[in-house]
Amino acid sequence: MTRRQFLAGTGGAMLWGTSRAWAGANDRVRVAVIGIHGMGQNHIANYLQLPNVEVAALCDVDSNQFAPVIKKLFTDKGLKAPKTYTDMRRLYEDKTIDAVSVVTPNHWHTLAAIWAIQAGKHVSVEKPCCHNIFEGRKLVEAAKKYKVLVQDGAEQRSNPCSQSMAEFLKNGGLGEVYMAKDVDKWQTYMGEKREPGETGSGLGNHYENFIKAIRMPDPAVFNAGIEDGFYSCAVIHLGNIAYRLGRTLTFDPATLTFPGDAEANAMLTRNYRTPYVVPDKV
Repeated sequence: MTRRQFLAGTGGAMLWGTSRAWAGANDRVRVAVIGIHGMGQNHIANYLQLPNVEVAALCDVDSNQFAPVIKKLFTDKGLKAPKTYTDMRRLYEDKTIDAVSVVTPNHWHTLAAIWAIQAGKHVSVEKPCCHNIFEGRKLVEAAKKYKVLVQDGAEQRSNPCSQSMAEFLKNGGLGEVYMAKDVDKWQTYMGEKREPGETGSGLGNHYENFIKAIRMPDPAVFNAGIEDGFYSCAVIHLGNIAYRLGRTLTFDPATLTFPGDAEANAMLTRNYRTPYVVPDKV
């Protein structure tokens, strides 16, 4: 099964929803960031650059992080110190928080996001959005049920460079690949003479896109909905399962299972430690 066949089988609709009405683009959006080590500080800094966005709360199990991070990113810049929490469940009880960024270790991404969704918060969840296929299914189900925005944290999806490259590949613009290099733009070199072909460049702002989508009830402005994030992760999880079992697998994209293969199906989920359990019914 190719990646394209898998995506076609599972569908590709963009999720969009909102739990509250927004009067206009001047409304303040109050954001909380969960996990404030390296990447979490990047989230904080980017939100603080956006107009009329307040990073109103921080959450981390390591309370020693609060003082230096708040000094560096808030008080030294004349900004109000945010509230702090060591338990995200207490944070989610705060009705004044509109949206959260989940920047925890990978195995926490899905549950942290689902709890936030159930509390009516819009969510931007760092990649990978799920630790296995079961988690991805539940994350998508929760986003649909509670009608909130859930953004996959693949920042490059908001970059014009990546968007133009994806469109170029989708339209069959690339033949046999001889070499690929990672660069801030993309450039093709065609044929044996390596003559310059199509090119693209440009960076976007994934955080700005998330806030804009909250303010504007238009799915067209929203990049990287959580279904797309789940499907991207699912392809990787399928490869990992096949590698771990050391054999070819048959996967049904309609049911998201391996028909008649109990050993492979057991790897679609994992054992959880109570009470930190991704629920079957979201």
